[in-house]
Amino acid sequence: MTGTRLAGKTVLVTGAGQGIGRGTALALAKEGAQVVLCGRTKSKCDAVVGEFESFGGVGLSLACDVANRADVDRTVAAAVEHFGALDGLVNNAAGSVHRLLADTTDEDVD
Repeated sequence: MTGTRLAGKTVLVTGAGQGIGRGTALALAKEGAQVVLCGRTKSKCDAVVGEFESFGGVGLSLACDVANRADVDRTVAAAVEHFGALDGLVNNAAGSVHRLLADTTDEDVD
């Protein structure tokens, strides 16, 4: 760990297995946060948690498709059970609906 600005804080990062989510999770862990990483491919999140070990970071990897409400509820519950609370969220996961904006429904946005 290189910093302590976020020591004692727990942050959930969606889409954390690669790209911006991975980089964000690593940066949070380097500042002392306990990071809950979630993504559709758990093995990618597992690998990032493995990177945390090189600098003493603490992480939890969970499979989650943020387009599935039950997955999100389960992920938040597991994170709170494991760490006691959540202090922050980085909603990085990408999702898309392939239709014109004028044809997009409230359910699509949800």
